[in-house]
Amino acid sequence: MKVRINRDSVCAGDDVDSHDRTLELVAVETFDALVARVVAEYALPKIEGGRATWCLASRWPIAIVAQEWLAPRVLPQIRSVADCAAADGALELHFTYLAQIDPEAALEVLRRVRFMSS
Repeated sequence: MKVRINRDSVCAGDDVDSHDRTLELVAVETFDALVARVVAEYALPKIEGGRATWCLASRWPIAIVAQEWLAPRVLPQIRSVADCAAADGALELHFTYLAQIDPEAALEVLRRVRFMSS
């Protein structure tokens, strides 16, 4: 599976290199495993203090990734690759930098938000 990933910058000096990467992932059995592989293979910058919080999304938020957590926490809204954006045969993912927002609070807000009226 081809996965195209990009992310926000964390500071002006972070813009020197492109953040756009394409990964080839094979044998991903579950959506949670896909998220875990992406997080493992796409290096997010670490910040001093160890409290960077990120939201992984594709059309909708997929997971919260926190520098202080050992693993990402997948949100219930998207449960398959079919729910995600794709272009030119590649799954498209983006990491939004949430600065040092409490990841538990970000996770709770995104778990409760409704994107559809029903």
